[in-house]
Amino acid sequence: MVILGGLMPATIDFLNVLNDAAALMLVRGADFLSVFEKPQRDALAMLFLRLHQHEVVAAEILWGLWLFPLAILVYRSRFLPRFLGVWLIINGLAYLTMSFAGLLLPQYEG
Repeated sequence: MVILGGLMPATIDFLNVLNDAAALMLVRGADFLSVFEKPQRDALAMLFLRLHQHEVVAAEILWGLWLFPLAILVYRSRFLPRFLGVWLIINGLAYLTMSFAGLLLPQYEG
Protein backbone atom coordinates (compact mmCIF):
# COMPACT_ATOMS: atom_id res chain seq x y z
CA MET A 1 0.00 0.00 0.00
CA VAL A 2 2.83 2.39 0.84
CA ILE A 3 4.67 1.55 -2.38
CA LEU A 4 1.60 1.92 -4.64
CA GLY A 5 0.14 4.97 -2.94
CA GLY A 6 3.17 6.86 -1.74
CA LEU A 7 6.57 5.95 -3.10
CA MET A 8 5.80 5.29 -6.76
CA PRO A 9 3.57 8.37 -7.38
CA ALA A 10 6.04 10.55 -5.47
CA THR A 11 8.88 9.28 -7.66
CA ILE A 12 6.87 9.90 -10.82
CA ASP A 13 5.93 13.41 -9.67
CA PHE A 14 9.54 14.13 -8.70
CA LEU A 15 10.77 13.09 -12.14
CA ASN A 16 7.93 14.98 -13.77
CA VAL A 17 9.61 18.21 -12.71
CA LEU A 18 12.28 17.47 -15.32
CA ASN A 19 9.68 17.83 -18.07
CA ASP A 20 8.65 21.20 -16.67
CA ALA A 21 12.27 22.34 -16.50
CA ALA A 22 12.93 21.16 -20.06
CA ALA A 23 9.89 23.01 -21.40
CA LEU A 24 10.88 26.16 -19.54
CA MET A 25 14.44 25.95 -20.83
CA LEU A 26 13.23 25.51 -24.39
CA VAL A 27 10.84 28.45 -24.19
CA ARG A 28 13.41 30.77 -22.63
CA GLY A 29 15.93 29.87 -25.34
CA ALA A 30 19.27 29.12 -23.71
CA ASP A 31 22.44 29.87 -25.71
CA PHE A 32 23.17 26.27 -26.65
CA LEU A 33 19.66 25.98 -28.17
CA SER A 34 20.44 28.52 -30.87
CA VAL A 35 20.83 25.70 -33.41
CA PHE A 36 17.05 25.19 -33.24
CA GLU A 37 14.61 27.58 -34.87
CA LYS A 38 11.87 29.12 -32.71
CA PRO A 39 9.09 26.83 -34.10
CA GLN A 40 11.26 23.78 -33.41
CA ARG A 41 11.85 24.90 -29.82
CA ASP A 42 8.14 25.56 -29.37
CA ALA A 43 7.30 22.08 -30.69
CA LEU A 44 9.80 20.48 -28.32
CA ALA A 45 8.42 22.49 -25.40
CA MET A 46 4.91 21.27 -26.27
CA LEU A 47 6.23 17.70 -26.36
CA PHE A 48 7.59 18.04 -22.83
CA LEU A 49 4.35 19.58 -21.60
CA ARG A 50 2.38 16.66 -23.06
CA LEU A 51 4.81 14.22 -21.46
CA HIS A 52 4.03 15.95 -18.19
CA GLN A 53 0.35 15.13 -18.63
CA HIS A 54 1.09 11.49 -19.50
CA GLU A 55 3.17 11.08 -16.36
CA VAL A 56 0.32 12.51 -14.28
CA VAL A 57 -1.97 9.86 -15.81
CA ALA A 58 0.57 7.17 -14.88
CA ALA A 59 0.57 8.44 -11.30
CA GLU A 60 -3.24 8.38 -11.30
CA ILE A 61 -3.14 4.67 -12.15
CA LEU A 62 -1.08 4.08 -9.03
CA TRP A 63 -3.42 6.31 -6.99
CA GLY A 64 -6.26 4.01 -8.03
CA LEU A 65 -4.36 0.79 -7.37
CA TRP A 66 -3.42 1.62 -3.78
CA LEU A 67 -7.09 2.00 -2.87
CA PHE A 68 -7.70 -1.75 -3.29
CA PRO A 69 -5.48 -2.91 -0.40
CA LEU A 70 -6.80 -0.06 1.72
CA ALA A 71 -10.37 -1.11 0.88
CA ILE A 72 -9.62 -4.69 1.93
CA LEU A 73 -8.19 -3.48 5.23
CA VAL A 74 -11.16 -1.22 5.89
CA TYR A 75 -13.65 -3.91 4.91
CA ARG A 76 -12.06 -6.56 7.15
CA SER A 77 -11.63 -4.30 10.15
CA ARG A 78 -14.60 -3.99 12.42
CA PHE A 79 -13.48 -0.52 13.47
CA LEU A 80 -14.88 1.25 10.38
CA PRO A 81 -18.19 0.57 8.64
CA ARG A 82 -17.94 -1.93 5.80
CA PHE A 83 -19.62 0.35 3.28
CA LEU A 84 -16.49 2.55 3.40
CA GLY A 85 -14.47 -0.39 2.08
CA VAL A 86 -16.99 -0.84 -0.73
CA TRP A 87 -16.81 2.87 -1.53
CA LEU A 88 -13.00 2.66 -1.66
CA ILE A 89 -13.21 -0.19 -4.16
CA ILE A 90 -15.63 1.82 -6.29
CA ASN A 91 -13.30 4.83 -6.09
CA GLY A 92 -10.31 2.69 -7.09
CA LEU A 93 -12.21 1.38 -10.10
CA ALA A 94 -13.21 4.92 -11.04
CA TYR A 95 -9.59 6.12 -10.86
CA LEU A 96 -8.43 3.22 -13.02
CA THR A 97 -11.22 3.80 -15.54
CA MET A 98 -10.40 7.50 -15.81
CA SER A 99 -6.68 6.82 -16.06
CA PHE A 100 -6.96 4.16 -18.74
CA ALA A 101 -9.40 6.35 -20.64
CA GLY A 102 -6.78 9.10 -20.54
CA LEU A 103 -4.15 6.71 -21.86
CA LEU A 104 -6.12 4.78 -24.46
CA LEU A 105 -8.76 7.36 -25.48
CA PRO A 106 -7.30 10.81 -24.74
CA GLN A 107 -10.12 12.59 -26.59
CA TYR A 108 -12.56 11.38 -23.89
CA GLU A 109 -10.35 12.21 -20.91
CA GLY A 110 -12.07 15.48 -20.08
